[in-house]
This record gives sequence, C-alpha cells and structure tokens, in this order.
Amino acid sequence: MGFDPNADTRAGAVRGIIPDVSLTATIVKVERSNNRVLAEIDAGQRDGVKKDWIMTIGDGGSFKGNLRIIEVDINRATGEVTLEQGRNAVQVGHKAVAVAGKE
Repeated sequence: MGFDPNADTRAGAVRGIIPDVSLTATIVKVERSNNRVLAEIDAGQRDGVKKDWIMTIGDGGSFKGNLRIIEVDINRATGEVTLEQGRNAVQVGHKAVAVAGKE
C-alpha cells in the first residue's frame, strides 16, 4: 500500500484535531527514547500549524506513521510519532502531510 497524502489520517485522531490548513513539511529531527518517538518539522505557527494536529508521515510511496503535534514555535513544530511502521521507520527527510478538514 502506497503513501497517499489524501488518505484518512484520522486513525489516531481521537486524541488530536483535524488540520484547518493543508501543508507538507519535512522531518528535520527525530529523537527516540525507550517508549517515545519525537519528530520535529520545518513548519510552525507562521505556516498555520497548531498543537494537537494529526499529520501523516510518509516517504515516497510508503506510510511511516502519524505525527500528533505537541509543541509549536514560529518556524518549527514537534510532535509525537504514533502508528510507526517498523523499527526506526520515521527518519530525517521524510514528509509530514496535513490535509485541511479531512473527515
């Protein structure tokens, strides 16, 4: 199954909100601990990113996981990776996609 930026990204949206802006950002940093994976993207408040957004992470034609935004700065945002597909699946350079109003 390929990565589809228009696919329903709400599998984990029970604890997040649907984006009100469509946006594609790049993962610029990934931090892993025993029970948590955090990823930073190169988009922030200036781009319309909001806390608790749910974004889809992909690489080319592959789904890598979801990203729930937990912290937003002017030009950057950090989120917790959920539904990660495979060990260390999310990497720097992957894309995080938000689709406005996706139900």
